[in-house]
Amino acid sequence: MATARLTIIAGDPAGAAAVHPRAAEAIGAADVLVLDPEVSDALVVRAPASARRLLAEAAPDGGPPPAADVGRLLIGLAAQGGAICRLVGGDDALARAADEARLLSESGAPFESMPAVAPESLRLFGRRIIVTRARAQAPELVKRLLASVVHIHAEVPAAHPSARILGDERMGTGIIVDPSGLILTVNYVVMGGQTIQVSFGKGRSQRAEIVAQDFELGLALLKVKRTNLPAVPVAASDDLDRGEPVFALGATGPRERRVSGGVLTYLGEFEAYWEYLLDRSLVSSAANPGFGGGPLFTVKGRMIGVVSLNLGEIMRVSLAIPGECYLANREEYLRHGRAVSRPQRAWLGVFAHPLDEGVVVAGLVPNGPGARSGIREGDVILSLDARQVPTRKDLYLSLWRRGPGERIALEVMRDNELTRLDVTGGDRADFYKQIS
Repeated sequence: MATARLTIIAGDPAGAAAVHPRAAEAIGAADVLVLDPEVSDALVVRAPASARRLLAEAAPDGGPPPAADVGRLLIGLAAQGGAICRLVGGDDALARAADEARLLSESGAPFESMPAVAPESLRLFGRRIIVTRARAQAPELVKRLLASVVHIHAEVPAAHPSARILGDERMGTGIIVDPSGLILTVNYVVMGGQTIQVSFGKGRSQRAEIVAQDFELGLALLKVKRTNLPAVPVAASDDLDRGEPVFALGATGPRERRVSGGVLTYLGEFEAYWEYLLDRSLVSSAANPGFGGGPLFTVKGRMIGVVSLNLGEIMRVSLAIPGECYLANREEYLRHGRAVSRPQRAWLGVFAHPLDEGVVVAGLVPNGPGARSGIREGDVILSLDARQVPTRKDLYLSLWRRGPGERIALEVMRDNELTRLDVTGGDRADFYKQIS
């Protein structure tokens, strides 16, 4: 990929020339960003030519953008092709800009040991910006938002159908989304929970009740009997693009909170083997720093998603459920405990993995609708209701045209023979309902 030399400089042409020989000629060009007349040092960046649009977005009128955009630009440049960054000199304005961008030391670093950013310590390593100077000074924005992050401890009866896979004791993270005590998290943490304890930042614990569960999107809403809590409003993510710097917050214990930073690397469909499909997902290089259910923020403090899980073994990236999923269903969650306007979907209880010749059943939920109807591990599903399902997405969309209790005709390849099965679609929410 062709690269362009991007020089972030400041001051008038004469002053800029003192720190970069060609800066005077470059002033006003598309690959130059003028920061602040008071800054007399230069930041030299090599990056793909496609990254120039970040500069144009930051200063569409050709004028100097806010200093806070500097850190955003650096992370965005890194995300667009492994830029190499060299700091020439240093200045307090650049330090403040980097600090505003919330650049973090390492993914999963404890909040207490997060460094503040100083210009002499800023460098780009591969595709990640790493801060090497360690000072126990946390950005004020992160400190304020951490007050809304809670630790969740759920105890689930061993007889609950989720316990065989997820265990009977689960830890999670939640985020306070309303001062009246509403807490947003992921459903797998609290599903089947008989006792749910929420711990606030200083360690105080309180019992929580489940207000709503969304088995299709994977969200859950809890309520504690406490008011005037520090809440964070949920925002939509549909105006964001790849390269946007983000950070995630998570709880690792009743008093422990962690933070990780990165950029959005993918925005689009996400499908998974447990009959799960998001039309839009947020995948970022900000690894989940704690237990599942924590918030994902932009560097300006907008909560844009709920972190569900880490993806990948070598390159740690995380999946977040977009904030608009909650916003679109919030009223129904509060009134009905679920999304009633969305048609109910049939559920098989299979773990589906794609193959070239179809979708293989890699496992089954014990005593689930598929297992009770004769589906076996190793079956390759070829069609559903006489409709071919060559991909996992095709299988899901065909299945979800049916509702719970409806009869579904499956054709599967089993031991090199075509087998036809009549399956009754299940209701996932009913199957995993709380045990009283």
